[in-house]
Amino acid sequence: MDNKRNKLTHVCLGRGVEKQRPAAEAICQQHDLKLSTFGYWIALKKRTQEPSGGFLSVDVNGRDGQQLQIIYPNRVRISVDTDCPAY
Repeated sequence: MDNKRNKLTHVCLGRGVEKQRPAAEAICQQHDLKLSTFGYWIALKKRTQEPSGGFLSVDVNGRDGQQLQIIYPNRVRISVDTDCPAY
């Protein structure tokens, strides 16, 4: 059941289905679930997700000699050579 719950909640959260009652009802009917169970699963998934923000890892393997550039919405730019050693 956990595998089914993880797949459904991951897909549904990505599409915003939990905010659309008709879509949520259709999914529940298709997968033989009660709407309350689906709602509980969504709430549980939201509580256990990693918070957004913070740091993330960027894999630049196979891109030696190139430059990675990250541009934020406020126009701050970070440029790093990909052959720079990782710390």
